[in-house]
Amino acid sequence: MRKISRAKSKSSGKPAQAIVTWLLCMLAACILIKSIAGSELGKKIETELQSFAMRDGTAETILGMEMGSPFKNMGLVNVALDAPDTPEEAGETGSDAQETVVGESAIPEEIEPEDIQTEQIETFGKTVYDLVEGNVFTSGQTLDNSVIELDNTTGYEVDTSALLNQPLNMTINPEEPTVLIVHTHGSEAYTPAGDDIYTETDSYRTEDNNYNVVRVGEELKNCLEAYGISVIHNTTLHDYPSYNGAYDRAAVTISDMLKQYPTIKIVIDLHRDAILNMDGSVYKSTANVNGSECSQLLFVMGTDKLGANFPHWQENLQMAIKLQYALENMYPSITKPILISEYGYNQGATNGSMILEVGCNGNTLQESLAAVRYFADGAAEVIASAIEKTEFAIDK
Repeated sequence: MRKISRAKSKSSGKPAQAIVTWLLCMLAACILIKSIAGSELGKKIETELQSFAMRDGTAETILGMEMGSPFKNMGLVNVALDAPDTPEEAGETGSDAQETVVGESAIPEEIEPEDIQTEQIETFGKTVYDLVEGNVFTSGQTLDNSVIELDNTTGYEVDTSALLNQPLNMTINPEEPTVLIVHTHGSEAYTPAGDDIYTETDSYRTEDNNYNVVRVGEELKNCLEAYGISVIHNTTLHDYPSYNGAYDRAAVTISDMLKQYPTIKIVIDLHRDAILNMDGSVYKSTANVNGSECSQLLFVMGTDKLGANFPHWQENLQMAIKLQYALENMYPSITKPILISEYGYNQGATNGSMILEVGCNGNTLQESLAAVRYFADGAAEVIASAIEKTEFAIDK
């Protein structure tokens, strides 16, 4: 009887001992992880993992959905479509799941927008030279930074008033190539509507430059040129045939363009955003301008937070802040809060580089074309503030 009793006692103690052992191991592991995370070794491991993610496209997949905080302006966000039947139909998810080639560096052959239909662009009846005199950014008055909104994910302190009121660190001759428009994700497209019906190469993506963000970039080019600003538009689809590695390929293009056109001061990487609800519903992000809807604009600004060689990131941010100021005073609510990101996004190329997100996949192409027409009005005002005040410029 005693032997049986002891055997039962020994057997019944094993699960309890195993649980205690497991808990102690987990506690030790947590303590170890916590100690490593706070050490230099932990920071080095984190940096290496982030670097790896950016190299192999993992970070692009993670960031593919929404790089900002879209629900800050919920009053301006509307459900555009019903929930898709499968996750692959939900915006960026399907496109990110395509087959990729790690380390791919070749740039696809540039696709010229030969068939793009454009209309005559009308400005306020002024050229960029007309905006030099009486320019709000060079008037000497202290500008109110209350319209500036930031979504700062970096922890860096930013003095928006100082950046808004300091002059840009550049001198522009708009008759020379001044603005470069590129598209890291050129196949990004919008919700088909009206005559804007396209053949999808993936969810909300098409290689047809008449209907993707390349079309929006061409519209922006025409609008800026109507102000007398010289623009180079590179129409390469850097996300084709592979989405991963697109930023690496775009970096090569930007470098090549700056070598070919060394007078370029402003690099606009033009994208469209993607916002999906938890149930897969696709959203649109709009502003009401002059009684009609247009897509909202989002500036995504990089930093050196993750170790990028990017000492002048605040000068890029200054450009975005001035653009937001001009746009919000012209067309209130057209911009979302400026997203300040930990990533570099190839913005170390110039001190006037930015990502410009024009609308979301729930918006229509026409809403986004309207948005960049308004963007050009604000951009012309900012560019005019950097034109050297010479007799030559004013006489123009």
